[in-house]
Amino acid sequence: MKTTELDAETLFGRRRASLGARFSWWLATHRLFSGSTRHRLRKRIRRKYRGPYDVTVGGLNFRTYPAENYCDRVLFGAGRLPETAERRLIEPYIRPGMSFVDIGANIGTYALWVASLAGPPSRILALEPHPRTFAKLRFNIEANGARNVVALDLGAGERSAVMQLYFDGGGNVGQSSMLAAGAGADAKPQDARIEPLPDLLAAEGFSTIDLLKIDVEGYEDRALLPLFAKGPADLWPAALLIETVQRDLWETDCIAFLAARGYREVGATGQNLLLVRS
Repeated sequence: MKTTELDAETLFGRRRASLGARFSWWLATHRLFSGSTRHRLRKRIRRKYRGPYDVTVGGLNFRTYPAENYCDRVLFGAGRLPETAERRLIEPYIRPGMSFVDIGANIGTYALWVASLAGPPSRILALEPHPRTFAKLRFNIEANGARNVVALDLGAGERSAVMQLYFDGGGNVGQSSMLAAGAGADAKPQDARIEPLPDLLAAEGFSTIDLLKIDVEGYEDRALLPLFAKGPADLWPAALLIETVQRDLWETDCIAFLAARGYREVGATGQNLLLVRS
């Protein structure tokens, strides 16, 4: 697939979309048609309307690339933040001055949303290992003036290393994983750096975590569990939203592991569980 021009220099608001682009991506995003029909529509539309396009959704500014990422398509085509059900689950746990860690931050839809609700005293750490996606994340942070968000262009893992990050080459670059099987049939490799989560948190001065969200396409156990093996108990998150749709790729059952350490399930969606520490 042809790569869209990456524009991290033009000021936000200068990348406006035509009515044709808005209507086309609306058609390709809404569920008026079957999934296969929407997929065919997207293949045709992205030849003409690749973007990027600037949008403001829920009071947040994003430069979107709908031809290459699911989150961007939802923002631009549907005019809403993605993963509505998951946001309903975690919103009661968002409060002023909180600490939030986003592992697999993508373009920042969670990190910026939490930052806006929790306000300037909060501390947000966003990890995104894919270099192109990280550039988009950093732009979106700057476009929102979100000084309470720190973004790092790396992922969490069992050790400090440079690994192959596999990402979807068919229209959802945000679906990236350290596991080829987690990134889909069209996965392409890209070098990415990983660090153990306890080391990252120590380097950034985190002493507690009120809420942690992790979505790394089947690599959740290797990214998250070192925090419990090596980190102090004070750093164990009070609440944790974990994607489970690719749990068959886990080497360790995260849910059983966390249950043994006092976590209980308090909510679920089709793809995620919300766990709270007793």
